[in-house]
Amino acid sequence: MILLLGMFFTAQSCGPTLEEIKISALDHFKRGNDFQQSYNYKAAIQEYKTAIALDSEQSYFFYNLALAYETLMLHDKALETYRMAIELQPDFAEAWYNLSLILYKKNDTENAFVAYEKYLKLNKDTEIKRLRSKDEIKNAPNIIK
Repeated sequence: MILLLGMFFTAQSCGPTLEEIKISALDHFKRGNDFQQSYNYKAAIQEYKTAIALDSEQSYFFYNLALAYETLMLHDKALETYRMAIELQPDFAEAWYNLSLILYKKNDTENAFVAYEKYLKLNKDTEIKRLRSKDEIKNAPNIIK
């Protein structure tokens, strides 16, 4: 009888399932988006961080966190976070584009150009693809700021 009870308790769940954790992460992500849309970037950052703590495999969680950092002029954190989004999803064109902008703002034009070229390769149908050289990027302040 004791053995049967032990088997019963072993089969019981001691916490949330993986699916429940992912749903909770998505809820935090959505709340972060709501805060971001209402210009409450600090609250958005907290929600995105919570979402990432629950599910660190979602590139969009990192991407939106980086957007919030960038809005608050926290460029080093934004740079690091865009790179995490790209690490999770190497074909994430918008993350490459925003990474190029941050690098450019930090006067790292060579790496900005490399990131921008990656963006162009991933997003061939954009009007911005006309920019082909470092000099053209430097002369495009309305696009690269």
